[in-house]
Amino acid sequence: MDRATRQLQQNLTAAIDRLGAIVADDKETSANHITAARTLLDYGLKFTEFNDVLKELEEVEDNVL
Repeated sequence: MDRATRQLQQNLTAAIDRLGAIVADDKETSANHITAARTLLDYGLKFTEFNDVLKELEEVEDNVL
């Protein structure tokens, strides 16, 4: 499981770059623009929420220890 997680993490940048390229490419269809933009927004929000929760958890742990 750790190996699979590492592989996913290593490919995140390429996936984000690809989605960004689709959003920026005027030759792509509107449907592709919308799908890529929605994906970036959805996962960006989830990532931000996860990081916020992680920071709060770390602060609680620091205060307890």
